[in-house]
Amino acid sequence: MLKSPGKFAKKYSNNIDRIRSNTTMRRRKLFAAGVVRSKPKTKSSAPDKDYGLAEPLDDLFSLSPEAFAEKKPRF
Repeated sequence: MLKSPGKFAKKYSNNIDRIRSNTTMRRRKLFAAGVVRSKPKTKSSAPDKDYGLAEPLDDLFSLSPEAFAEKKPRF
């Protein structure tokens, strides 16, 4: 014999269905179809114009330890 789920189980089930339908409608309104967001397609490998002068670091690797120790305090 199959029993009915009961008064509170029916209320719970109806409440969950109501919450799920409301959230789906809100999402549809929030993320309307037709509005596609994309990342910018341009990438820059040049130094930023607002950053200041960019110096290459190649000469630091060719320095002797004495010259490096001399430049370190000035930095």
